[in-house]
Amino acid sequence: MFGSGQKRYVWAGAGIFLGALLIRAAADLIFFARHGWFSSHLIEVWFYYGVARGVFSLSPLDPTFLLLRLPGLILPEAILYQATVFAAALVSALTAYLIYGWLRRCRGEAAGIFGGLAFALLPAPITLCLVNFSHDLVAIPLIVLFFRSASAAGPEGEGRGRALAAALIIFLLGLMVGPLMAGAGLAVILYSLWPFLKRLLGRPPSPWWSVAFLLGLIGLSSGLYLLIKPNLLNWIAPLALRFRGIDLSAQMLIQVGDLQPLPPEAFWNRYTLFVFLLPWGFRTAFRRRDFFALTLFLVSLALALVVNRAARLLDISVVLLAALALAGWKRPAGLVTAAWALLLLLGNLFLPAAARAVYAGIPLGLRGLMGEVWSGVFSAGPGPDPVRLRIALIFIGYFILGLAAPLFPGGKKLRTAAVILSLAAFLQAAWVLEVAGTSSEEMEYRAYRWLDEKAPPGEKIFAAWNQGYFIGSVTDLTPITNPEQIDLSLSRLYWEEEDYAVRELLRRKVAYVHVSSRYFGITGVNQEADTFGMRGSTIIGPRPDHIRRFSRMRRTLLFRMLYEPESLNRLEPIYENIDPRTRLLVRIFQLVPPREP
Repeated sequence: MFGSGQKRYVWAGAGIFLGALLIRAAADLIFFARHGWFSSHLIEVWFYYGVARGVFSLSPLDPTFLLLRLPGLILPEAILYQATVFAAALVSALTAYLIYGWLRRCRGEAAGIFGGLAFALLPAPITLCLVNFSHDLVAIPLIVLFFRSASAAGPEGEGRGRALAAALIIFLLGLMVGPLMAGAGLAVILYSLWPFLKRLLGRPPSPWWSVAFLLGLIGLSSGLYLLIKPNLLNWIAPLALRFRGIDLSAQMLIQVGDLQPLPPEAFWNRYTLFVFLLPWGFRTAFRRRDFFALTLFLVSLALALVVNRAARLLDISVVLLAALALAGWKRPAGLVTAAWALLLLLGNLFLPAAARAVYAGIPLGLRGLMGEVWSGVFSAGPGPDPVRLRIALIFIGYFILGLAAPLFPGGKKLRTAAVILSLAAFLQAAWVLEVAGTSSEEMEYRAYRWLDEKAPPGEKIFAAWNQGYFIGSVTDLTPITNPEQIDLSLSRLYWEEEDYAVRELLRRKVAYVHVSSRYFGITGVNQEADTFGMRGSTIIGPRPDHIRRFSRMRRTLLFRMLYEPESLNRLEPIYENIDPRTRLLVRIFQLVPPREP
């Protein structure tokens, strides 16, 4: 039925898809086993679960809507949440297959196989779909299809008319999903300057012209960064409010992570082992005059240094560079990679601040992690922190593989190379699971379901703003704030005294109040100095400047709901639960209306 080449294509693609799916599904199952079947890694999954249930709506032109709503109409609600999570793993695995097909067509079979494997193993895509769902999961495969169609529509492509039409349709569809497609379009536009230059010269550009073009790309990317840094979010915010109803301005005020610049440890968090491959990937791309790979990296890096969410586009560029590096692997490649791994190792051990400054630092500090290993092996005192010890061993494994890079096979020894790369799969999945925390626990789900059975439909509840989708998707209650419309004046009520806060909540016809120790806790108190230490996040709103004394902190609604609920007069506790493993506390209060005189 198939020729030998077609058979290889089918079997290689199927293997990459199934391998990526297995890694993601296994990570999901381990996460569920640890935290419960209704826990989540990232809180946004509850919005998409609500879309699947028909509680929240999206544009019918958004592919995400059909992808989630159709299962919601077919599957029973008892398994719909897990099905939503599995759909994320399925889309991410499909992306690995699409990357294989794209690179195989444009850059050869070896690059296709290594590109698919790289995406399958890359921590960033695994993390994005770990007990989660996101619009970006749908945007990324559309971007890959756009790149494939755009390359076919180029001067050297076949069927240019149809490819150009397909590229335009996919581009417009991608814009319906999110703004990442705009960044992909910008990269394609900048790259188109290269074939224009070749046509202008009328001959293959000399090495000097190639160097000049690369320097021009670096200059254009730097100019792009300087242009968009003060303006990008101001440009996007009105569009997000108009088309998705999301108030980015409020999210910027409270410094939501996705809207902040790429953090210094992001390369280790997102790419780990593949960081070692970047130098040879850059060298291979330039030697082959693959300026699309270089353009995509420079453009996506410029965008990510302004808005962290643009790193989804950077992920594709790292996959492309890693594929080029592995497809063109030779003995010098191993030596360069091992030298780079050794340099990173020494930098993180002896110059950690400098390593972080150039985005080569690891998140937890290598010296501290090595201390955990030392104390675990040689110390007779208390044992090391188990999580930090496991992370330290993972990093040791990364550096061993990096320093062993000269042993990687070259040429067409794809099977041997695939076996060696598969040894990294355990490290990558282990890294993702070790650093991944929960944004919601099963006990919180149980608490909301309990309240839903007791409360009349439509009753209003006051909770932290990021719980809005969670509450709205699993109950018939109405949260008065959510991630789309963050009301900072409401968050401030946590820091007010009971009488004022209750009056304001009753004015808004709120019936219930939810509080959790996830976002706030007192870490220490000095009674004599009347001072205190605390941990907290902007989820409950920033602490007002006038609350610096413990005596003042003790009068706030937030403190009393968590630590002295029996002292409240206008709030009656009706539900309480404490997770015995994490010590997470959840309480639900019912507002007591004022008595008639």
